[in-house]
Amino acid sequence: MKNVIAIALLVLPLVSWGQTVLIRTAGASEAHFKEFLLKHPQSIEFIQYQGSRIQKNPDQENRLFQLGDSFLQSQSMTLNQIKAIQKEAPLTLLSLRFIRDLSGKALMREVPLQERREWLHLYCKSRTLLKEGPDLFDCPSTVASLSMLKKKYPVLEKVFVESFSWEPHENSEVLISKQTPYQWTLLSNTHHPVSFFGTYEQLLNQQLLFENLVEGSCDGFSLGNLDFDLTARGLLYFSDSCTPRAQSPTEKPSWTSDKKTWLYVAGVALAGGLLYSMKDKTLVIDTNPLR
Repeated sequence: MKNVIAIALLVLPLVSWGQTVLIRTAGASEAHFKEFLLKHPQSIEFIQYQGSRIQKNPDQENRLFQLGDSFLQSQSMTLNQIKAIQKEAPLTLLSLRFIRDLSGKALMREVPLQERREWLHLYCKSRTLLKEGPDLFDCPSTVASLSMLKKKYPVLEKVFVESFSWEPHENSEVLISKQTPYQWTLLSNTHHPVSFFGTYEQLLNQQLLFENLVEGSCDGFSLGNLDFDLTARGLLYFSDSCTPRAQSPTEKPSWTSDKKTWLYVAGVALAGGLLYSMKDKTLVIDTNPLR
């Protein structure tokens, strides 16, 4: 009985967090999709799902925090490790604050000229995004035009610069550090996320490829490479009357417009939480509950 209670306690937080994720297909009306979202507050759109993943990275934060000790012993080694970490994934809010404080300390010391330039890039990158505290050092800045990115990539719906997001409306722009590399993530409700690490000027010179999340129609479709969590929680939006659950391309498409579809996704999310909580045990799960 104690084991059952323990399993339930582990699963419940996952279920409450596991909202249904709506993925708009390329041919679906964007206006109808937005209206459908308003009618189903228990669901979130794909770009919101991806945004929450970008803004949470405790492993990154822990790795950076551990560099506080090595900084006292070797600033050069710490600098190289930070430069490597920033290339892996967008920096979270806590990561940016840590880098701002640590780079500020480094710039107050005697360091070689080249290292000083690199520490200044790190300081200015975090400072221009955070807009917190006093300006301790001069940071040359430039404006990144998000509307220009939107014109180049019409499917673009949200832009993340590190873990800060903006919608690319007409005349929308972001103040960033000049000639400083950032993690750029371009999001769309219909396409896979596209990431690029580099300066704004380098980003503009790229010819990025956006791949559809879903190919086909309501009568028959195939999916791109979706992770387990998204497959378990996802519904595909073709129209108000066609919202099939996300499933692998090898499965036969099965959909319904009534509430059974939404209940099925919640059930899969529960099963996923149960499977995760018992990952060290041998389990056999029937993947065809409708049989």
